[in-house]
Amino acid sequence: ELVHPEDVERVIAERKRLLSERPAEPVRVDYRIRDAKGRVRWINEHFHFQAEKPYVDGLMRDFTALREARFELEERGRLLSLILSTVSDVVFRYSMKEKRYIFMSPSIEQQTGYSVDEIKGEREEFPTEGRPRSRRGFDG
Repeated sequence: ELVHPEDVERVIAERKRLLSERPAEPVRVDYRIRDAKGRVRWINEHFHFQAEKPYVDGLMRDFTALREARFELEERGRLLSLILSTVSDVVFRYSMKEKRYIFMSPSIEQQTGYSVDEIKGEREEFPTEGRPRSRRGFDG
């Protein structure tokens, strides 16, 4: 069997729906197959019923690499979030174009008493001298 056993019923159901309902929009289904080398591959399949013709058009696309890259990116994001939530140093990104902080690690609150949202929302020129040109500023 080419289609993964856990996906067979869903794939068959979508194909039956295509033939019985003949929807105007394409039917899309993602499922797994086992290739000739025994590897699991993720397939995205589009079916389109041609109402005026006696056939169905289809497109199959292997998106295994994209799925794996997305999973790896999500995993790295979780790891980065964990690291940034535990270090005491402040890590930030400032947008020169938008003139605001677009990322600020949670440790900013511990160091300054201001929340991440308060700092990120503040618009100012990037501080280049001894004191920031912030409306909060320094007292002297």
